[in-house]
This record gives sequence, C-alpha cells and structure tokens, in this order.
Amino acid sequence: MRRKLLILNLEDSALDSEIIEAMLTEDGLDFSLVRVENKRDFVSALEGAGVGLVLADYSLPSFDGLSALKITLEKRPDIPFIFVSGAIGEDFAVEMLKNGATDYVLKNRMSRLAPAVRRALQSARDRVERGRAREELRKYRERLEHLVKDRTSALYESEKRYRLMFENANDAIFIIDAEGENAGRVVDANDMAAKMHGYSLRELLELSMEDVDSREDAGRGPSRRALILKGERVKAELAHRRKDGSVFPVEISTGLFAQEGHKYIFTIAREITERKKAEEKIKSSLLEKEILLKELYHRTKNNMQVISGLLSLESMAPGDKGLQTIFKETQDRIRAMSLVHEKLYKSQDLSNLDVKEYIEDLCIALMESYSAEKVSLQLDVQRIPLSIELATPCGLIINELLSNSLKHAFAGTRKGEIRIAMNKEGEGGISLVYSDNGVGLPPGLDPANTKTLGLRLVNNLVLGQLKGKLEVCRGKGTGFRIKFQRDGVGP
Repeated sequence: MRRKLLILNLEDSALDSEIIEAMLTEDGLDFSLVRVENKRDFVSALEGAGVGLVLADYSLPSFDGLSALKITLEKRPDIPFIFVSGAIGEDFAVEMLKNGATDYVLKNRMSRLAPAVRRALQSARDRVERGRAREELRKYRERLEHLVKDRTSALYESEKRYRLMFENANDAIFIIDAEGENAGRVVDANDMAAKMHGYSLRELLELSMEDVDSREDAGRGPSRRALILKGERVKAELAHRRKDGSVFPVEISTGLFAQEGHKYIFTIAREITERKKAEEKIKSSLLEKEILLKELYHRTKNNMQVISGLLSLESMAPGDKGLQTIFKETQDRIRAMSLVHEKLYKSQDLSNLDVKEYIEDLCIALMESYSAEKVSLQLDVQRIPLSIELATPCGLIINELLSNSLKHAFAGTRKGEIRIAMNKEGEGGISLVYSDNGVGLPPGLDPANTKTLGLRLVNNLVLGQLKGKLEVCRGKGTGFRIKFQRDGVGP
C-alpha cells in the first residue's frame, strides 16, 4: 500500500497553511500536513521519519526559508523543497533554484501550487529511479570489469573457488541454455550430475535436458522453460534417465539468471529414490494397519452376533417371560453396537461412519423385530460423519427410545407415527429429536430417576458419553430432544 505523503510546511500564517491544504486536497493529493513556525520545530520534524516534501515561506519572524533550505539540503537532500511566499522576487527565486530549491510558488498565484507539487514529487521519484539505474549501471560495470579480469590470473582463483563449491555439492547441478536455438542444452554441470546419470562430464555437455529427462517428462521440458522464463521458480518431482536407460526419481529446483544479456537456467536435481522407497513403505504400513483395523471391526461384529445368537436361543427356551424380554432387549442393544462395527468395516473412512445410513438400518431392523406394521416411521437424518465413540451411544439411545415406543406407545390395534430427526446445529453441534404420537409418558416421569432401565440408560448415555443435554417434551405423545457436540465437549 502506498504511504500517505507527509508535507512539512514552514509557515507563520495558519490561514495561508489552510489555503495550501485546501488547494492540494482539491487537486486530489493524499497527504497530511504539519505546520511549523520556528527553526527548532522545523529541524525536529525534518529529522523525524516520513517527511516527503517541504513547503516554506521565505520570511518568518524568527526563521527564514533560505536557512530552512540549507538545513534541508544538509539533512534531507532527497526530498523536494518548494518556496511558497508572497515576498520573493523573480530574480531571487531563480537564485534559490540555483541554490537547490526545487520550485517556487507566489501566494498570489496559488493555482500553480498543486502542479508544482506534483512535478516536484515526480522529479524526486525520477531522481530515485536514476539513482537505482546508476547503481545498476555501476554493478553492471563491475561485472564487465570482472569479465575483463577473467583474462588475468584472477580468473584461475575465481574459477577454482567456483569449482570447489560446484563440484563438492551432493546434488546434481546443471547450467542450461534458456533461449534461442540451443534452448535446453546443458552448458555446464558438476561431477555429481555426470556420476548420477552414468555419463562422463564431456558426454553430458553434449546433451540437452530432454535427453536426461525420462521420455514421459522430456515432452514437458519446453513448457517448464517457458514458465521459468516468465520468472517462476519451478520445483517438481520428475524422472531422469541414466545412460544405460534406467529411470530414477529426482526432485528439481530451478532459477533463472542472465549473463552477458543471455538467459540461463540453474537447476539442482536431487535423487529421491530412497525417499520414494520410504514413502512406499509408509503407504504399505498404513494399508496393513487399515486391513488390521477392518479385521478388528469385522471380528468384533461377528463376536457380537454370536452373543446375540446365544441370547436368541435362550429367549426361545420356555421359562420366565420377563427374562425372555430382557434377553430380547439385550439382543437389540448388541445389534445396535454390532451395526456400528459392520458399517465401519465396510466404510472407506475407518474413523467415522455415515450416521444417516446407520440409523436407517438400525430402525428398519427394530421395526421388523417388533412387527410394527401399523406404525409408520419418518426419518430426517443428515449425512453426518460420526466417530465410533459418538455413533455407538447414539445408536443405543435410538434403540431404547424406538423399542419403548413400539412396546408401550401404541396399545392394541392403535396406529401411530414415530419421527426421528438428526441434523447439524450451529458450529459443531448436533441435534437428535425423537417423537411419537402414542399414549405418552406417565406424568412426572424423570428419565434420571425412573426405575425403567431403558430411560435411565438413555439419560446416562446423553450425559455421560455424549456430554450433551436431554430435554423431555410432554404433550401429545412422547418427545425427546438431545443436543451434543461432535468434538465431545458439552454444548
């Protein structure tokens, strides 16, 4: 962002200073103006950071513009100095310009002020640019002098130092012609480049980089050079070809430089065969862990199904009806947990499962288990990925609430409807709403203190595992509203 121009105004008349400020503002300049009246304040402001222009009256009661000009030329010769005065003659003004002032504006011709300021600022910028150009020219001359000295004994020492660094690098280094009919030709290379690619250095200097690149990457060589010539630094993983035709992976890093008006590409190539092997080993290890985790989910699901089958056999044996009911409820709970492991076993993401598909399958299994033909089930569940730590208690909660409704809410031949909604809510929040239009809960029933195992289990799962909040909605039928956070922190 361009910095706002700070103008130092040596002026004893506040009104004149306001006129100056108004004229420059009307011209559209972005600036701030500091007015001073004496030498001490002038020097202090001038030595502070940021002053980009001085506008000075010629004559003040305790100071004068000529002295201010001398101080400015001594301390800040880089900034423009413009006299703005009514007491300056044309001849004297010309003399001031010879002494270093940038311009002058008579107070009775203030319409000249804004153009004069703009010219002065542009002139200052031009001086800076000329200074930079002179510095560039100086550097260029130094380079030319260096080239001349290359014809002397200093060439040997310089070349020796360069070669020591060049040849002792652990990576392959190429100097490549970047433009013209020889674009892509290897101009210079270090011994490591030759050794890495199986050539002698003389053989390598007769090749182009398309000869070194693999056949697949060689066709992209011109497009890479085009990017580098635009000023882009290309860093990429490619495949290089040895003299014997074998291919190996490299990581290249490039840069562009010019010498004697011609452009060259500086390329460093590092062989990454070992790194690639390590990456493949890590991928293989991750795949093994994924297989083991899937096997764990699969075996856990199978073991739960075995337990469920044993409970089913026990429930079929003649005996206590209450015990048989307990067996069936326990089966349902095991099914809810087993289904989590089954979904994770089949999922691509082994850490999260799709809660929509999980809840749909769980509810369908329960509806079939209770032969609930006269009860309709309405599901509104978003696709929310949940970890096993959250999905399991959610499944158990829905299992308990749905089982209770199917057992108690619709007595006799009564028809009914059950609704389950689970959606995202706010930043990381999840809302689970369950309702039926059955007979409703007994008055005053508290899920935390009831003797009913199912509702106590729901309450404990919400508060203990989900770290959430449970709200019982009374009215027509039964309703429960549960809110929790995906990160396991209570809402």
